[in-house]
Order: sequence, then structure tokens, then C-alpha cells
Amino acid sequence: MVTKDHDDPIYHNVQQYQRTIQQKPSLGEEFEFGIHKPSSERVILTLIDFLMQSPSTTSLDLHTMCNDCYPDDEQVFNHLFEKLKDKMRSRWKELKEFSTKFEWFHSIPLPPDHGPWDVKICFSYGCILVTDFYTFGIRVFDLVSKEFKTTIALPACPTCVCVEEPLRVTSDSTALIFGCSKPKVAVYKYEMRKLLNARRTPTTRNACNESPIWKTTDFKWPYGIAIWRSENQVFVCDVDTKSVKILNSQSGLLLTSIQLQFRCCSVDLASDRELVVSAGNQLFIFKQSLSGEWEQYKNFSRLGSEEGSLDGPFSLVVDKKTKNIMVSDCNNHRINVFTLEGEFVKSFGSRVNTTPTNEYFCFPRGICLNDRTGDLLVADRDSFRIQFFK
Repeated sequence: MVTKDHDDPIYHNVQQYQRTIQQKPSLGEEFEFGIHKPSSERVILTLIDFLMQSPSTTSLDLHTMCNDCYPDDEQVFNHLFEKLKDKMRSRWKELKEFSTKFEWFHSIPLPPDHGPWDVKICFSYGCILVTDFYTFGIRVFDLVSKEFKTTIALPACPTCVCVEEPLRVTSDSTALIFGCSKPKVAVYKYEMRKLLNARRTPTTRNACNESPIWKTTDFKWPYGIAIWRSENQVFVCDVDTKSVKILNSQSGLLLTSIQLQFRCCSVDLASDRELVVSAGNQLFIFKQSLSGEWEQYKNFSRLGSEEGSLDGPFSLVVDKKTKNIMVSDCNNHRINVFTLEGEFVKSFGSRVNTTPTNEYFCFPRGICLNDRTGDLLVADRDSFRIQFFK
């Protein structure tokens, strides 16, 4: 509610609490994603908790700070401000599906000596993260403007990345989990805030200057990563051991493994206790039993170039609303779509012949779904770009 006066009877005899909302750059002094400083116009937000027995109210003044605030005032303010943040973010609770129409609307070009292997979105910091296998870094772009912001320098070649968003909107616990191959094979977890504010050159943040939350070397070649946030578990495909290793997301300790017959590249959760894994040239569906064991109950697709077949399924993502599975069919230079039941829906794309166009891919690698807008992002590796589709 926005108000400039309080003549309405509901506001009579209700104490007003004023605070200054100060803009806090989240990514370093000069590293802002579409953040605008307050204008000179004075605006007061009046907050009322209608669920309390006696409605409490407070005002947030964008320009003045009340100097005579007491502990009780602070409690009321904090309570109402937290409810405001929850309310403002509730609009994202409704997931948006990918249409499967593959309507191109944007591309982020990358330098020709850079190799985009994976792409993910960090909503907490409003950015797009692209692993750059050949330059030992993660390139960071603004989620809205798509402009390049910085590069996070890493100790080895990054193969995959995943963002651990906080469960509570009040928390600043956003973390980045990524796997690296040569020369230092490991999986790392860092605080996102520290990475983006690490000691840096004008264009590069250096992760080597910061200590990770944890690091594990229990891998031969880590590829795809997925997080089961409510259970604090991280799923990592280990290509050379033909297994999906499950880690405790807080400590990095190995909990258990899912053994497969083929080399696995990508993993995602379809729902709680339901897992999709790409291995060999097939997709495998696992469900967790009551005893906690992961049991395979379905697999589909086969090696080939015809519709419904796969040749090098590098990355996959499950649309949590439709339960469709989008797979980057790397060696066939296309994206395939399947249902969770294994039915082929459609494919999009083909090999670039000369100059890359929007309908062509050249060895597409990582993909991710923006479930707030329904957009699909594709790391088109050998075309050196990130493609955006509606």
C-alpha cells in the first residue's frame, strides 16, 4: 500500500514507524544488476498485518530515519518488513512452463576462444552464469539486460555449475557449486556473495583468493550437478566412474552413489524422490524407495540421428510444471523434448553449415530453464554463444 496521508480512520491513533531503505549493492561497489538509486520524490509505504488480532502498521520512509525507535518498534518493523518481502516474491511461486515452440528472441555472443559448457541462472543476484571451459572461468551476465558484468576466475577447467538458492527470502546464503576437471579435479562450493566481491581486477573476480565452504576430490570427472534443496543433497555425475554421487550440501561429504552401466553426463530432479539421468545415449528415471534407495524404473531412447534418438546427450533439464525433459543432443546438434513417461515430443535445431543462425546449433552443451519466465537457455558451444528461446 502506498499513501501520502493517513486521513482514513483506520490509521487514527496508530503509531507510525519510519525507516530509511538504503540501497545495498549486492555485487561490489560498481557491480550492480539493474539497480536504480531512489529518486528525490518522497514515498511512504504503509504496512499492515491484517492477520494479527490488533492490526499493526508501520511506514517505510525512503528519505528519513526515525531516531527515537525502541526495541518493540524494531520488532514490529522487522516482522512487517519480512512479510512484505515474502509477499513481493510470492509472484514467482507460480512456475512458468517452456512452450516447446523454440521461438528465438536473443543471443549472447562470446569470444571465439571461449567454450561455453554450462549455463545456469542465479535469481538471488539476478545474473546468468556461463562456465568457460577453455579460460578457467565463469562468465557473469545480467539476467535482464544480458550485459557482461565480470568473470570469476577458477583454479581449473569448469565442467558444470549449479546455484543453491536460499530457502528463505531473508537469507543471504546463496551458494555456487561447480565441478572442475584438469588440472585439479574437484567439486567446490562457494558463497556467491564472496565470489562476486572477491579481490579482483576491473573485469575479473578471483575465486582462488577466497576459501570454499567445502571442496571434495572424490571424483574422476564431474559433469552434471543438481540440488535437492529440501533434503540438503547434491547430485553430481561422475563420468569416469559411471555413477551419480550424492553429497551432503552442507559438508560436501559423500552420502551414497547410484551406479550405472554407462558414462553419465547430466542429472536433474523431476520431483521429490524422482531423478532423471542421461547415461550412454539413453535417459534413466530413478525413484527413491521408502528405505531411501534409488531404484531405476524406466529408461528410454537409443543411439541414432532419427527423431527420438540421441547421440551424446550432454545436458538435460526437467520442466517442473509440464514434466517435459529437454535434452541437448550434442552430436546431433539439436534439442530433444521427451515426456517423463518416455514419449518423444519434438526436436529443434540442426547442424550449422556456414554462418550460425537462430535455428542452428553447433554441439550444444549446457541448457537451463528460467521457470519464472518460461525461457530456455542453451550454451551453443562451437557457435560461441548463449541462445534464448521462448
